[in-house]
Amino acid sequence: MKWIILIGKENLFDTLKKMDFYESTSSYIAQDDVNRLCVNYTYEHIFFDEINENQPGWNDFEDDIKFIPYTNPSIIMMIYHCSDIVKKILCQDNFPQDIYIDNDFEIIVPLKKYIDMGMPME
Repeated sequence: MKWIILIGKENLFDTLKKMDFYESTSSYIAQDDVNRLCVNYTYEHIFFDEINENQPGWNDFEDDIKFIPYTNPSIIMMIYHCSDIVKKILCQDNFPQDIYIDNDFEIIVPLKKYIDMGMPME
């Protein structure tokens, strides 16, 4: 599985939970070790995992989030197989526009700039 990181305002996970994901067949919340939003498509699924400071790996983001203009940023790991579906989701007109994308390739940029760059994921 592949992933990108969404960094946004404190309530980003709650915003995503309420979203209508175009062309999805269903969505639900799974609470295991993390809060996880599962969005299903006919032959694919996307996970949005909320990362918080009580979880292992939070320290990996400390250097990154100091450049983000939010007091209490929300970090969401978007886990996927199919980058085409991710690109459709990020371009939805109802998707939060005030987020930053960390694609794990030394790029942390606002969503609009990430889209303008062609959404590099691999």
